[in-house]
Amino acid sequence: MLTQGWSNYKYSFNDENLIFDIQPETTLRVSGKVRAIWNENKLPKNDVNLILMTSGKPPGVYTHKVDSTGSFAFDLFSPYGDKLDVLIKSTNKKGRAKEYFIKIDAPIPPPKITYEKEEVIELPDSIVNHFLELKKQERQAVTGFDLDDSTVELDAVELTGYNVTPEREKVFNLHGPPDIVIDNEQLEEREEKWMSGLYDLLFFKFRDDIFMRSVERRGTSFDIAHIYGTEFTLFYIDGEVVMGREYSLLPILPVENVKSVEILKRPSGTFMNHLMEAFPRMSPLLRQKIAASYIGVVSIYTYDGNGIASLDLPKGIFQGHITGFSATPEFYQPKYETLKPEDWDIPDLRPILHWEPSIYTNKNGEAKIEFYNDDSIGDKLIVVEAITPNGKIGYFETTYTVDKRLENN
Repeated sequence: MLTQGWSNYKYSFNDENLIFDIQPETTLRVSGKVRAIWNENKLPKNDVNLILMTSGKPPGVYTHKVDSTGSFAFDLFSPYGDKLDVLIKSTNKKGRAKEYFIKIDAPIPPPKITYEKEEVIELPDSIVNHFLELKKQERQAVTGFDLDDSTVELDAVELTGYNVTPEREKVFNLHGPPDIVIDNEQLEEREEKWMSGLYDLLFFKFRDDIFMRSVERRGTSFDIAHIYGTEFTLFYIDGEVVMGREYSLLPILPVENVKSVEILKRPSGTFMNHLMEAFPRMSPLLRQKIAASYIGVVSIYTYDGNGIASLDLPKGIFQGHITGFSATPEFYQPKYETLKPEDWDIPDLRPILHWEPSIYTNKNGEAKIEFYNDDSIGDKLIVVEAITPNGKIGYFETTYTVDKRLENN
């Protein structure tokens, strides 16, 4: 009885005559404050120009001029996505990049709703087993799979994705996929204020994978990160081998600039050429010995893609994250007006039978709707939600029972 048809859980009603004390949020707003770089409580002396860029669908670019109050607010054009990257660039009146302290206002938390919970534990009986069988048939009908009873049906399958950029593809082709991927969100969540760079974060927060060895060179000492289970660790930044003379700079790499850190415990490929590139003055015998040992790879990717030059935080750049709007949910609704003879052989096992966002009562407070039942028998739940012109909310639940299913003749 099913043919293709979708309905949106979206209530689109625009009446300019209705006035509410609290207006709906029609756009997503990003607001915050701009302060002097060395003093979070001091307002900027001159006007500040801001350019905001967001990811998501669609991506956006916005401009704003901050006045003497030091406050700013961007109204975005309905971006959708659970996590959106935000980049704010600050410039002076001449358009030159200038460093400021930028802080985004924390989102207003949604009100907490509590329900009275009653837990009932009972052993499965014939009614429960019958219900589970119906739910199984319902899933099979929705997904389009007719599984045999002896088939083990997976409740969920986790799909993991790997965004292959040109830099990642280069390392992937050389040494294979990473064993561990640590993205910027994980790094920022675990970073402490006292940490001075990427190495402190890796050493104290990822001890199961990374340890440090102290190295002395030209009268100074510094740490080099190593992967557990390897004899030597080679470093890449944005797909390029890090030169040995630059290893002393890695500990102070700003976490804000790091897009991800990837660890390859057993990389594939050969390393002789890469060792020669990183350590051109190393003796051939030592280089050959290291190339034959267990080598691990730490591959670092930055936001600007400038390799070791990313040690300098871009001037006048703020990076952060916000939450966008959720996509409109949908549910399946058959088109009974265009049924074909073969449609009667397909069971209708919809979990949601009917949804109507806007119903008006008559002068007696009565309303009437019509809808089609599904093919299952048993109790059906009806939920009615109402709102009056002055904002009072009503809620009502009731049930009805389908005792018998009539076959089509």
